[in-house]
Amino acid sequence: MTSSYELHGAKTGNCVRVAIGFEETGIDYLVNIVDLMQGQHFTRSHRALNPAAQVLVLVETRAGG
Repeated sequence: MTSSYELHGAKTGNCVRVAIGFEETGIDYLVNIVDLMQGQHFTRSHRALNPAAQVLVLVETRAGG
């Protein structure tokens, strides 16, 4: 079973740390930038991922299950 990862975040310390971890381990991932100044973390789509409207959100999708 393989997984794919999406990182929803901004240029904050915790988001950068996770991205560095993915890079150092060689794990493929997608980045979705959340513009905090524009309030994108308060949108309905982002709140569906994190009801607290916070970044960082990490979404794992598993193939086959």
